[in-house]
Amino acid sequence: MTKNKLSKIFENSKFKAAGTLIALLLFTLVSGLTVFAEECPSNLVLTANPSQFNLGDANSKIKLQISPPGTPLDVWKNYTNATLSLPAGLVNLSDTFKSLLPPFALTSHQYSVNSTAAGSYTANISVFNDSGLECTKSVNVSVVNVKNVSLGIFVSDLTTLKINQAASINVTLNSSGTDPAFNIDENMDSVFINETRVIPSVAGGSLNVSTYTFTPNSCGTNKLITAYARNFDDGAGNIFPTISASDTFDVIGSDLTVLDVALSSLTPVAGTSITAVATVKNENGTGTDSAVNGKVTFYYDIVQDANKIAEANVAGSNGSNVSVNAEASANTTWTVTTAGSHTVIAVVSADNECPTSNNQRSSLTLTASAAPIAETPPSPSGGGGSSGGTSAGTIISVSKEGPSSATKFFVVAAGTSANVRVIDSRIPVTLLQIDVANRVADVEVSVTKLDKEPADKIAEGTGKVYSYLKVDTVNLEDKDVSKAVFRFKVEKAWIEQNNYKQEEVVLARFNDGKWNSLSTVVLLTEDKYITYGAESPGFSTFAILARNAEEKVAASGEKKEEKIEEKKEPEVKPIEEKEEKAEEKKPEVKQGESSVSNNAITGAVVALKDTFVGRHPAAVGTVFAVLVALVVLSLWHKRMGSKGNSVKAASRSKTTGKEKKGNKRKR
Repeated sequence: MTKNKLSKIFENSKFKAAGTLIALLLFTLVSGLTVFAEECPSNLVLTANPSQFNLGDANSKIKLQISPPGTPLDVWKNYTNATLSLPAGLVNLSDTFKSLLPPFALTSHQYSVNSTAAGSYTANISVFNDSGLECTKSVNVSVVNVKNVSLGIFVSDLTTLKINQAASINVTLNSSGTDPAFNIDENMDSVFINETRVIPSVAGGSLNVSTYTFTPNSCGTNKLITAYARNFDDGAGNIFPTISASDTFDVIGSDLTVLDVALSSLTPVAGTSITAVATVKNENGTGTDSAVNGKVTFYYDIVQDANKIAEANVAGSNGSNVSVNAEASANTTWTVTTAGSHTVIAVVSADNECPTSNNQRSSLTLTASAAPIAETPPSPSGGGGSSGGTSAGTIISVSKEGPSSATKFFVVAAGTSANVRVIDSRIPVTLLQIDVANRVADVEVSVTKLDKEPADKIAEGTGKVYSYLKVDTVNLEDKDVSKAVFRFKVEKAWIEQNNYKQEEVVLARFNDGKWNSLSTVVLLTEDKYITYGAESPGFSTFAILARNAEEKVAASGEKKEEKIEEKKEPEVKPIEEKEEKAEEKKPEVKQGESSVSNNAITGAVVALKDTFVGRHPAAVGTVFAVLVALVVLSLWHKRMGSKGNSVKAASRSKTTGKEKKGNKRKR
């Protein structure tokens, strides 16, 4: 009865709906708990470090990393504990249970794991929250059976090395394990060497020693050298990390410096030899070793092979080796080839030289004068020597223009020189060397110092004139001269008083209606005078003057104006030339007055000599008389013809006069 009543109640529709709802709620709850038990939030990270364990290595770690909470469900924001479960073959060396009570954000929890057998394993960690819900994280690890390889590296001790001398260092590999190390990349590295060798293997319990040789090429202290052993393995595919060993050392050498360069003469004559002496020192401090094979290389003007004079070994108390803080010297001779200013440069070196910045020094500037050319004295025949012209002597005089010095030469051969030496102290020129292109004879060259300014003087504002000169020649034209070299003196006081520099003095030549500056160089500097040299293509009027930079610019402007004036001169010349040609034609009227000329008579004599006289010597008198008669007859005929022409000319002039008078009367 009761049972039937209950059946009827549940069959009621309202009770059916309620039952269905309760069933769905229970299913959802069970399903949700099942999800939380199977899946873990993404902010739980489980790792093994390393993922490959070495058999029996107690340093292997499994790590649980908890990141900030929030996903996937907020219910997991409070973790309470975690437990680790390991399969057989892995042993947990730490506590299995880990408390995860707050604060736990950004923390990690590690488990130390050892291995008892090689193989692949899966480790699990179960994590619970404060509601008791559980999730499981897994990680795979591999355990390998590593051989007993233990390798060490050492380098020999280096203390002090010498520059440019070979040195060696030993690298020792010590295999202290029971198993060998294989395929070792052994590397030696420093500023002086970088070399790698492959060592195939080093047996367990043995040593391998390698020797490396290198040459230090710079000095200094605490130089570092390091040996490396890289990429070696146990032969089973397990690679070991790089090991290294280092050492420091000092490199020493010498420090030679040039203290001084002395010359035997600062005013040599070109073509003569001088001695150069260089004093050197092995400086203490930077030089900590004796200089080995010290030598000095001498140059002139510039350090280059083309200007090399010589190389000389240094000489000191220890020969060519110079002890620390000691001095030595080296010397050489040099033939000064050209006139002008020069410097001698000494550069010192040694086999073990450290710094090179102080190895060079120059001498004081020397000034070489032009080499005099020897003159050949006149020979009895009057001929000239091959080295120059033969001089007939020098005459000093005072002309209307000023002091003058004249030199005569019998003959000057082509390709040689004639030297005009001026010994009159009133004339600034001391020597005039003339290179002759064509053979000349009976030559006279005079050098005159002009007391007055010439008509074509140096323009105002283009320089200060020290002296005007004039060179006159006889039987020597500009076409016969290859070049002329002047040597002249200027008082040092004059240059200073007029505020010029010695290099601003120049020799100028007046030619073609303008002044042209000639190339001028300083040859010699003395207490009172400075000697200069200048080259000219010919002779005329000259001026010794000084010009500064502004006056040079002004002088170049004057030349342009002078060129414009020169264009006007040729306009007058054609008229003068026509008049001269007209006058030259007047004598042509007298030609043909005599049919017998002196040339004809001379030809007749030669013809007779070759024929009649040569064959008939006895008739010489008769032939000679006939020739004399012909000459007399010819002279008489010319004289009579001249008188006849004079009479005719006189009668013509009288007639012309009478006609003129008659014309006047008629008017």
